[in-house]
Amino acid sequence: MNALQQGGGAAEPAPAAADPPSAHLLPAGEPAGDFRLLGLIGEGASGIVYRADQPPSRRECAVREYLPVPLASRVAGTERVQPRSGAHAAAFDAGRLHFLDGARVLMRLNHPALAKVLARWEANGTAYQAMPVYEGPTLAQALARRGGPSDERELLGWLLPLLDALRLLHAQPCLHRGITPWNIVLAERGPVLLDLGGPGDAPPVSAAARRYAAPEVDGARAQEQGPWSDLYALAAVACEALTGHPPPPAAERMVDDRLQRLSRLAGPACGAPLLATLDAALALRPEDRPRSAADFLQRLQGGGPASQPPASPREALRIAPAAAAHAQPAVPSPSAAGRRDRGVVLVALVAALAGAALLWLWPADRETAPPPAPHKSAPMAAARSGDDLTLLGPVSSGAGRRVGM
Repeated sequence: MNALQQGGGAAEPAPAAADPPSAHLLPAGEPAGDFRLLGLIGEGASGIVYRADQPPSRRECAVREYLPVPLASRVAGTERVQPRSGAHAAAFDAGRLHFLDGARVLMRLNHPALAKVLARWEANGTAYQAMPVYEGPTLAQALARRGGPSDERELLGWLLPLLDALRLLHAQPCLHRGITPWNIVLAERGPVLLDLGGPGDAPPVSAAARRYAAPEVDGARAQEQGPWSDLYALAAVACEALTGHPPPPAAERMVDDRLQRLSRLAGPACGAPLLATLDAALALRPEDRPRSAADFLQRLQGGGPASQPPASPREALRIAPAAAAHAQPAVPSPSAAGRRDRGVVLVALVAALAGAALLWLWPADRETAPPPAPHKSAPMAAARSGDDLTLLGPVSSGAGRRVGM
């Protein structure tokens, strides 16, 4: 049972580990970069998450270690991680580089609805991230507790901030490719979208995640992916909030699409512009969806599709790793003192237990139309700086605690 389930909320099931959990763990007190490990938070298919602090301030955070158990294991009696065989080495290395690329993107950005990475580094043959603690239930937990459909005001309360976060993320340029109810935390100051990282050409890691993935993502059709793919996933989450169920998996819809329009299922509790926008975002063909977060927002406001040059996502969308970037000040996480009916969610725990989201990028000057040529970045180098951390501000304590459960 993982920490989210202990807190009483829903959590996406993680594939079983290939080794006993104890075979993977670094001991408490072990240094990890500028941090000190304090104990285990959780373990999933893509890695291990430790509770940690940063001497000498002792501020608490979470450290995530990239250790995908189907691909790699800890060398017995050492701290080193290595691929399970030569056949696994390429996939392990690709995942490690994307793990660090995702950390770079989140270090560069400063948006209250995007999770922050405090530091990233390479050691022991693998890679690490340090992240703040965000306190609050996941959206999956909140929907399970609610026991009924959301109304328009409640839905827009988390949908609009996440839409703005995607606008910023897509401008980097970067796709999230892992939006699910488990990757959204309803923190005190607003929703937070979690979890970037992972190989860029793989389908979702679980059947549960496939319920929210666009057809081109689930099928790993890279040439068709773009902002419209993340908007499909966001609309699928909203569909669950309004009806109690996410859409059927896209692969099933491609064969026999039985998804009814939300304008019929949701009833009069929501306005026509919202329902029409969600219906459009759930279209199976990428070219039939809103092309950008701005287009999505304009439709929500009743303005119709945003004007844009005709383009088909099948033209030539190119994918490349993220460019290197410097850290920006982090948004401090809220205090849990005196709060009731809130679970405690550790950003990196969700990242490890819910499976890796998939990081994809394209040239920044094209938001609504695919570019004509590939975009490449310089090879990624390991990066970690104590100076970066001095800019980040306080990190909320409370890792491992359950608040008001």
